[in-house]
Amino acid sequence: MKKIKYLPVLLAVIMILCVSIGPALAYFTAFTTAKGSATMALVPKTEITERTANESKKVVAITNNGNAPCFVRVKAFAGDDVSMSVTEGSGWSADGTNCWAYGPVVMPGDVTSDLVIALKLPDDYKDGDTINIAVVYEATPAVWDDADGAYKPDWTSDVTVID
Repeated sequence: MKKIKYLPVLLAVIMILCVSIGPALAYFTAFTTAKGSATMALVPKTEITERTANESKKVVAITNNGNAPCFVRVKAFAGDDVSMSVTEGSGWSADGTNCWAYGPVVMPGDVTSDLVIALKLPDDYKDGDTINIAVVYEATPAVWDDADGAYKPDWTSDVTVID
């Protein structure tokens, strides 16, 4: 009689064990190991901001919204009768005909200093005349040089940005 008295307790324990064994087995069989590697692209994603300070000045700044440090350069184009020069902008230096490079590396989230392009208006310019100044810019990833211990631009690299 004593054995029959413990039977309901024994059946309850067996039921609890049966219900909990499924998740326990799933835990031990639901993992795997990964092999191989994946290439992670660190690329700059830049955005240019242009505004006109007055009729004879154009102000340019570039923001690095990407995940890698970069270098930037800017080239401006105008008609033959308009001459241009840079009047302000610390960190900018002439890199060719109407082309300026920003010297410091632009880290992610940083903005370049303003590049102010001053225009010498033609003699026959009248109020209301329009002058079209085209500004083109380029960014390249900053490459770390162990020998010099500094970032250097690599203007020859091909960078593909995938959004």
